[in-house]
Amino acid sequence: MRKILMTSITLFLTCILGMGVTWAYPPGYSFEQTGTGFADLSTAQALSPNTSAKLATVTTDDRAAIVFNGGPQLSTINQLSYSTYTVRAGTYGQLTAWVSIYLHAQPGKSYDDWVTDYLGGSSDVFYIQAEPIYTTGNPVLNTWETQDAFGGTPLKWVGLESPDAPYSAPTLSDYISGAASPTYASQAYGSLYVVAIKIRMGYGGPWVDTLAYVDNVTINDYFETFEPSSFELKQQVNLDLLALLPTGDDKTDKSINKAVDSINKSLNPTYWVDGNQLSSGGKKVFDEEKKAVKQLMKIKAGPAEVDDAIATLVAIDGSLAQIALDEAIAGSGDPSYISKAESEMAKADDEIAKGKFDKAIDHYKKAWENALKA
Repeated sequence: MRKILMTSITLFLTCILGMGVTWAYPPGYSFEQTGTGFADLSTAQALSPNTSAKLATVTTDDRAAIVFNGGPQLSTINQLSYSTYTVRAGTYGQLTAWVSIYLHAQPGKSYDDWVTDYLGGSSDVFYIQAEPIYTTGNPVLNTWETQDAFGGTPLKWVGLESPDAPYSAPTLSDYISGAASPTYASQAYGSLYVVAIKIRMGYGGPWVDTLAYVDNVTINDYFETFEPSSFELKQQVNLDLLALLPTGDDKTDKSINKAVDSINKSLNPTYWVDGNQLSSGGKKVFDEEKKAVKQLMKIKAGPAEVDDAIATLVAIDGSLAQIALDEAIAGSGDPSYISKAESEMAKADDEIAKGKFDKAIDHYKKAWENALKA
């Protein structure tokens, strides 16, 4: 069975490395749902390797949304797009995930602040939204489609100040620059501050029985694929291994418990800068991960989840080393150390092909160390 792990590890590396490292736009999102609306991660459909966000409504009162952070002025936004996979499009077959932007004249406002000011009648709150139907028509079911605020057919936006005329509404660029008609906007919106950006489903009558998946959200340099971080993947590996206990075999249980203990040690927050990058003390992550993999490799005829755990742990180490290497290259680091790191990465691939996963981790550790020296 372990002959298939090379493919699994490659897929995990692709997944993790696709997330990127830094963003100009503040990263982060949360889910919001009301009534019987549903908003959460899903592996049922994905444009990125494994995971997307699933949004669904059942009744007219339901809401489901992905809420992205705010902070900068609207004028700084030059990319805003997302992909949708629509399964059920509501009462009239017209609906898929749409996007809204909450704006405030004052910096540093939270979404709760925005709601309070809006309900209080403040003139400092602004809001615009774009539904794809008014730009591209009804969604094509069971097909990935891109919704883009700045692309060749940019989304059309209406807001608190505008008439109910979405088909002739301005683009986001128009709102930012002040080119929007005064009937839609009383001022240029570029100087306003983004409080939150929501990609959402639900809002009234037609929103009965809708379901769409959202993936590959781009806000400037922030690219969200909804894939879990390396740290989160390691946590999930532990949960999956613990769920196997007891297996009915004492030796297998002992190996799994030892592996879980090592993984827990590797999750020490002092070893991590964020979910995908290690601190200067991060070499201990590789050491503990190697111990965990060696324990799991002792299980010769165990559950399939054991092989999955090995594949995930090795892939995580590969991604941690590759991210450090990519940063060294981007920062024009010392070519000799970069070359050594690249050589160690290749050696790791060779060990994986031989089924020597613990030795592969050794090479990933050396690659990471050389990348840091570069």
